[in-house]
Amino acid sequence: MKQVLFIRPDTREDGNIAWCESGSQQVSTLSGWSALSELADHALSQRVCVLLPASETIFRHFTLLKKGLSTQATPFSWMAEETLIGDVDNLHWTVLGKKGREVDAVAIDAERLTQWLALFAEAGLKVIQILPDAILLPVSDGGSTLVVMEESYWSRFSPFGACEPDAGLLPLLLS
Repeated sequence: MKQVLFIRPDTREDGNIAWCESGSQQVSTLSGWSALSELADHALSQRVCVLLPASETIFRHFTLLKKGLSTQATPFSWMAEETLIGDVDNLHWTVLGKKGREVDAVAIDAERLTQWLALFAEAGLKVIQILPDAILLPVSDGGSTLVVMEESYWSRFSPFGACEPDAGLLPLLLS
């Protein structure tokens, strides 16, 4: 795999932005979105993988009605409408995995995604891939992984689910 620069933005404008080079154990931080341009001179600035906070994403499993139906033409927002609060038409969906008629997908608010991509472009960084951060956690078959972060928790479920629960919801999640 080619080297990339992993960057995980904070959901707050003044929050810390974590970054590291692939293969490195050292994670550095920048203070706020305005500092993002400091990475423009980095050797990997044109090979950026954005790690979206799981708290900004929605994971869903779908069973397509017809086998062979293109996932490009599938109206995932319509399929998820009954389980989501808010305007589902503003979601950008990406397929994480597909096996036959079974599809695992992730969604993010399309406007939010566009704003983040614009901030990376303005900072002189070229985004080549975007992934939900918690999806990178290891997971065992039928199991889950929970990692305690500084002020939050990341949880990964098998095979393509993840979330960033609040501390108050953690006991419910663990039960």
